[in-house]
Amino acid sequence: MPRIANPEDRVQAEVVQLLRLHGGEVMIFAQGFRGHFDPVTKRVVPDRGGTRQTPGISDLEVFFPPHVARLDSILALYGFLGKFEVKTPDGMKLHDRMIAARWQDVPKSRLKDWVRAHAQQDYENHCRRCNVPYARGGVAEAVAWLVELGIRQ
Repeated sequence: MPRIANPEDRVQAEVVQLLRLHGGEVMIFAQGFRGHFDPVTKRVVPDRGGTRQTPGISDLEVFFPPHVARLDSILALYGFLGKFEVKTPDGMKLHDRMIAARWQDVPKSRLKDWVRAHAQQDYENHCRRCNVPYARGGVAEAVAWLVELGIRQ
């Protein structure tokens, strides 16, 4: 594997490799959102030249074809789509801190992190309400997700 400077990029490459090894067709959406939080409207305002994609969308979409999941699962018959948000261990801690914080209590230098974390949390909630498998983390979390889905023992 080529040397990758950004720790999250390295984790993402490892997660993608693992998911593909287990039959997943992986689409990568990670681009690095550029925007800022407007405290008046309480909305994210994309900066010029941003990704122009909705904030919070997961880094990876994983298509699992029929018969990849265990046989006692309805997922095994039809295949399914899962979502995975790649995080380093430090990124997981920062995400949890930002979710627990009120935006008024976050230092100005961390407001983009607060916005990103809440957009990702909203996206995760949408996925869970619609029964779309979703996970966040690194390789260990990806392995646990594959076990939960019945793809790996």
